[in-house]
Amino acid sequence: MKRVKTVLMMALAVGSMAWALPAFCAGPLDGKVFEGTVGSKGEKEGKPETITFKDGKFNSSACAAYGFGDGAYTAKKRGKGIEFMADTTNNKGAKLHWKGMITGDQIEATSTLNASGEKPSESWAKGTLKK
Repeated sequence: MKRVKTVLMMALAVGSMAWALPAFCAGPLDGKVFEGTVGSKGEKEGKPETITFKDGKFNSSACAAYGFGDGAYTAKKRGKGIEFMADTTNNKGAKLHWKGMITGDQIEATSTLNASGEKPSESWAKGTLKK
């Protein structure tokens, strides 16, 4: 009887780990792509932007032109939306910290750029979920 309990406990442990494994590989926003615009703080018009969530990573197409790649993101439900944060870096060591909110099929975000020897600068992004 003791051996049966041990085998059952091991089977439950392995089964629960297999269920949880995808959570380590994916994020709650994975598969979502937003198209819109991005601009510097104070600008009313922006440049084209595509924000992508994939494999637990965040990507800004507009920032890719400046060497910024994918960065891990976190997300949690906040009111009627989902709040997220992400950090990306480029090959020169500059860092972008993103913070945003997704409500329905709309995204609004801000980013703060920290580059060595420069004053931090802020940008905004907004867009709509790509169907």
